[in-house]
This record gives sequence, C-alpha cells and structure tokens, in this order.
Amino acid sequence: MPINLKDRYETMDGSRPEASPIREQIARQLPLSAFAVLTGGDENGYDLFLPGQSEAVAVDGAALRRYWNGRAYIPWKNFFAISGRIPNSAPGDSVLTLKLLLRDLGYSDVDLNPEYDEATRQAVTDVQARQGIPVDGVVGSMTKIAMYNMKAGLKIPKISQFAVLASPEPADSSTPPAERTAE
Repeated sequence: MPINLKDRYETMDGSRPEASPIREQIARQLPLSAFAVLTGGDENGYDLFLPGQSEAVAVDGAALRRYWNGRAYIPWKNFFAISGRIPNSAPGDSVLTLKLLLRDLGYSDVDLNPEYDEATRQAVTDVQARQGIPVDGVVGSMTKIAMYNMKAGLKIPKISQFAVLASPEPADSSTPPAERTAE
C-alpha cells in the first residue's frame, strides 16, 4: 500500500524541507519500500526511473545527494560461478576458478590449486587497490565485480562515473574511474 511521504519524508540530516522537485516527485510516486533506478547522468544531474513512471525524471545532483542515503544495489552476473566469500566460505573449485581468472588478468605467479595461498591473496589485494575498493584480501561481491570489469571480452555494465554521488565534493574528471571509490 502506498504511503503519503509528504508528511514523513526527511533528508539524511533529519530536516524536512518544505518543498523541492525531487521530494514532491518521490512523495507522489514511491511507496515506502520502493526503489529508484539510476539510468544516466553527468555533471549537471542524473536520470531516475521511479515506479509508475514511463520516462526518466531529471534530478539535480545536489538534491539527489540530500535525499539519498548513499546505498546502492547493483545487479550483476557471477560469470564464472565463483561461490562464497574467498577464503572464508568458498569451495576449492571456486578458489581454483578465482586463480584461473587472476591468471587471465596477468597474475602469472598464482599456482593453480584449490588453496587460497599468499600469492593469491597478494594478487587479490592488488586488484582491490587498483580498482579502488577496500583492500582486505577477501573476495566478496565487490571484488568479483571489479575482476569481471577488468576481464576483457565480458559484456557487462561498468560501474564508475556515478561513484561521485557518494562524495560531497564533485569528482575530478581527470581521475580515472578505476581510482574512484564508491560504497
């Protein structure tokens, strides 16, 4: 059941502005548990699809940052079926698949066996550092996405330019996407 957000909606700092285009659009369209889909944008603003809309709604970047909690859900495909979190809960075949992928990415010193050894951990931390994600040596969803983005030939969406939404300052356009971070 849709809820009237006009009386309940707050910005991330707890304030309740009287009116704004994004607040009014969201209040008219979103039930409490709905999602908006970010479909495009640039330094001037972003395009969102809201439930019930037939076309994207243009939103100013500053307004979006004011209402957005910084959390994003990224649908992705696990191309090589690397299951679990490596090294914590993954079967040996996932570790071996990870090592094959790392070899494809240029890490030739990784031995092909089902053990998560120091050379593998070092390769994983290098990938994490190069891709601007937290460096912990654990292969979870973000590390898998980063490695798949590095792999040539996979037809997948790339995540990079919208990372600027999470930061209060505009991104330096001279910074390569792989060096930007997002949460």
